[in-house]
Amino acid sequence: MLLRDAIENYLLWKGTETRTAAKVYRPFLEHFYSFVGNKDTLEIKLEEISAFRASLKLKYNDGNISNHNNVIKNFYKWLEANRITTVHPFLIRNPRFQQPERPVATPEEVAKMCATLNPNSYSDLMRLVAIKLMWESMIRVSELIDLNVSDILSQNTYTEIIGKKNYKKRWIMWSPETHQLLLQYIAKRKMLFEHEALFAHESAGVSQRMATRSVERWMKIAREKAKLTQDISCHALRHGGAHELVKKGASLKFLGLILGHSDTNPRAGMQYLRFSKEESLDVVERFVGLRFSRNVSEPLG
Repeated sequence: MLLRDAIENYLLWKGTETRTAAKVYRPFLEHFYSFVGNKDTLEIKLEEISAFRASLKLKYNDGNISNHNNVIKNFYKWLEANRITTVHPFLIRNPRFQQPERPVATPEEVAKMCATLNPNSYSDLMRLVAIKLMWESMIRVSELIDLNVSDILSQNTYTEIIGKKNYKKRWIMWSPETHQLLLQYIAKRKMLFEHEALFAHESAGVSQRMATRSVERWMKIAREKAKLTQDISCHALRHGGAHELVKKGASLKFLGLILGHSDTNPRAGMQYLRFSKEESLDVVERFVGLRFSRNVSEPLG
């Protein structure tokens, strides 16, 4: 099968698994196609795949190269399953590099961002509700903009959603304080225009659902107004909320339920167990430091 046909068939198949996969994977595969050309997949050798990865160093950072490699590896799993490649995906190895530390929002940072927003202003109230919902419920931004007004009941501080990545149903919950702000926002929104989406806006006289990039822009504005040095994103709110749960003793199974992780990927919550720099130093000082502060005649216990 020619590479172009293989890519299109693979993305079509991948789209039946998750809604966003084809859109996300396509740019990486197009880069591979541009490098290799429209060859028969049986003729593409491992050396060409390795050369493609090496060529990426001229333009991309280590993380982006790793993303390219993961997509190519997954693509070759599909090719191998269909018996249209001579390259086993096991041989496509990921480059080793130091993963950059992802920003994790803290309660103090979230409070500072929220303090920059005036709940008496409609636009600020909308942004305040969005930030608080992401922080408290740990909902993905893509799931946040999928919420409808009908999902919010006046008497409930929770609702059921369908996960954006795996279509898995789960419950999300928020605080009574946020619920009051949410009801206040819905009442104001209904007076301006009608739309089923909880977060919507009007463009050229047409009501439409808010885009994820708009919510990310709200985060950036609030972050800058709060004069935060850390790059707090929508995902940093989700990550930070999960980190707070871990510090309070939440198990990986509990995290998986709250965050909507797939049952086939139980290790997904492991990333939330990593210590921050400050926490790591605290552990080292409290436990490793005992070696230097303890009198040798004193027993441990």
